[in-house]
Amino acid sequence: NLRIARELFPAQRAELVTFGSDSSEMRPVQRRELISPVNILALGNDMHRDWDTLIKACGGWSECEVKIGGKRIGRTLQRQSRHFSNLEIVTPKSAAELKQLYEWADLVVIPLKSNSHASGITVINEAIISGVPVICTDTGGIRSYFSGDEIYYIPLAAPNRLRDAIEELSRDDNLRFAIARRAQARI
Repeated sequence: NLRIARELFPAQRAELVTFGSDSSEMRPVQRRELISPVNILALGNDMHRDWDTLIKACGGWSECEVKIGGKRIGRTLQRQSRHFSNLEIVTPKSAAELKQLYEWADLVVIPLKSNSHASGITVINEAIISGVPVICTDTGGIRSYFSGDEIYYIPLAAPNRLRDAIEELSRDDNLRFAIARRAQARI
């Protein structure tokens, strides 16, 4: 947004003001061995979630269990997910239920469509505070918050790259631990 604002309003001062996080409830990252299937959490309420890429990458793949959640899960996504036994739509109704989802997750995936803001930053911050490593589509805005050393970025609309990222992180306990730790240090 900063670049776009400066292009649209070159005579005006423009600054980046980042979204804050309450880190008082940060859970230390735990180094743990993953047991197949890997538990993947994908949350989001905005129109920029790329659920199609997530479903193409994970739908029917026995190596993962995926919980997709949010308050605005559309009928199309609900219909698509019914075709795959490893995909579940969840609607957390409280902070305690949301916390349980993060505790369940081995990885948090933020699949995004192209956008000009930091779509996904709330879920990313929640995951990092919960000590869970994050895979996110590289739309640009999130890099204002976290580098490629702190989040595992994948390209837009790339289900194969998403699956590769899940496989790589699933196999490497040390990499998952290091990414999540560096992300917490950044916060």
